[in-house]
Amino acid sequence: DVQVLSDILDDSSADDRNADSQDLVPTVVQSFSDKRAGDAAALVTISRNMDRPGKLFIVNFLLPIILDGIFHKIAPKIFGPNMFGMFQKKGIGFKQIQRKKRLDRTLQVAILGSMAWGAALVVKRVIYILAKATGKSQGVISIVLTSMFLAASAARKLFVKPKPTAA
Repeated sequence: DVQVLSDILDDSSADDRNADSQDLVPTVVQSFSDKRAGDAAALVTISRNMDRPGKLFIVNFLLPIILDGIFHKIAPKIFGPNMFGMFQKKGIGFKQIQRKKRLDRTLQVAILGSMAWGAALVVKRVIYILAKATGKSQGVISIVLTSMFLAASAARKLFVKPKPTAA
């Protein structure tokens, strides 16, 4: 902000060398406000999204930070760091951060959606193959596989002891 104000003062001073400094102040203030309005609006939106109550906090703040960390580690040239990492970058404004995070979020949702769709297709194909091989209906195979998954999850919780953590 200081650099932006300094640049505006320099530009205004060069343009109005003969003008009185008191006449210059309203022009400089208006120019500064116009130049920083987009970043100010973006900062307010970012701040509000970080401060949501309950489930909105998880969806708007916690989940994006986790996803940003995972995707940035996998593909740092495509995905930016989380919001706090973006704040630390020099030469990038809040409006640019907001745009980058929206693009990141769109790509993340597309990738995760594609993965879920692909997994659903694989499961559907496995059910079809098992039904054909056993002569049972796909509904019966689905129920059996779901029951096996639930039983395995319950058995794991009952019989697998958590590893002690080092204090």
